[in-house]
Amino acid sequence: MTEIFDPEFFSSIARLTTPILLAALGGSICHRAGIFNIGLEGFILLGAFMAVLGSFFANSAFVGALTAVFGGLFLSIIFAEFHLRRKGDPIVISIAINILALGLSTYLLRSIFKVSGVFSHSEIKKIPHIQLPIIENVKILDLLINDQSILFYLSIVIVFIMHYFLKYHKFGLWIRVVG
Repeated sequence: MTEIFDPEFFSSIARLTTPILLAALGGSICHRAGIFNIGLEGFILLGAFMAVLGSFFANSAFVGALTAVFGGLFLSIIFAEFHLRRKGDPIVISIAINILALGLSTYLLRSIFKVSGVFSHSEIKKIPHIQLPIIENVKILDLLINDQSILFYLSIVIVFIMHYFLKYHKFGLWIRVVG
């Protein structure tokens, strides 16, 4: 008899949605500024590759996260250059960003690591998970949000900071006025 309730599935929800949430937060800033950016998948893809690259060669999860930020920043600069300075169509540029990220990450994966598809190695350091002893007694919360990466908890905090920033702060008002 198969089990209907799979605790591993529930614990993976937060882990798998964290990158999407972080990309959506960046997309919300673009949206508020009046910039239509559908290249978020490319940002996630190149950021993930850069995180693996930085973590593998520096043997540090922090360096991996920092290189992921630089990967996203690289694509953001390309998007800004072609949309804001050269007045290109944001949808065409976003599609080009997605294709560029796919091609660049595939090419670099093959040329640096000599693999095609998935690269897995013991030298890749992961961001450690945090146990919250406060919620261990509440079974559903324990399954959903306990034993997650610091990025998950940070992304939840960023949601509330972004809400405050965009709604009440003067810079958030400026972003809304521009859009």
